[in-house]
Amino acid sequence: MKSYRILIVEDELIPASYIKKVLEQQGHTVLGVADTKEEALAYLARHDYPELILMDIKIKGEADGIETAMAFQEHARIAVIYLSAYSDEVLLERAKGTQPLGYLVKPIQPASLLSTIEIGMANFIQESLNERVVFSPTASFDPQEQTIINAEESIALSKYEARLLSTLVKNRNRLISYTMLENSTWVEDPPGEGSLRTTIWRLRKKLPQGVEIENLYSSGYKLVC
Repeated sequence: MKSYRILIVEDELIPASYIKKVLEQQGHTVLGVADTKEEALAYLARHDYPELILMDIKIKGEADGIETAMAFQEHARIAVIYLSAYSDEVLLERAKGTQPLGYLVKPIQPASLLSTIEIGMANFIQESLNERVVFSPTASFDPQEQTIINAEESIALSKYEARLLSTLVKNRNRLISYTMLENSTWVEDPPGEGSLRTTIWRLRKKLPQGVEIENLYSSGYKLVC
């Protein structure tokens, strides 16, 4: 199982501590436990971006977990799994709007939690574009052919450059963590030290004018175009 940076948003101490223990035993990094929207969003203010949030729907404060998830997703591409003691249709319909990886009903079973994370995150980070992406009237990206077309010039991309650009394009103008980029780019084998940085450097040299890859606060990259 691949490991992720996870934030737990849960206002009950015992369940939160139990979930934290289960995750850490599987090698995940738990950034912390928050019990309100404000406390959770403080991680963004510190540029300590999680890759996954385990979000209790009923938390302290005026905002619930669904509103908190929406606030996170305005800033960055972050996956969400909801935890709740309730399973009524109104909550489910609201939760669907944030496209969660799953919805687990309490009490949380470790096997269900870990399998939801493993399968859900694999799908979340490996989604790729199948259609040509148009940057401008003279510039586009074809992920299937692994090429950038710029003013009728065809620029070949390596397999890793194409995968990396596919992930960035799908989430343009949104932060994507280093781990997510590595996991979606080096699917077969783990990347070597510095592989992501080197691939980004090479890709930047091939991008058309007006398309840039920004490095944000040592947290990840985003494509700006």
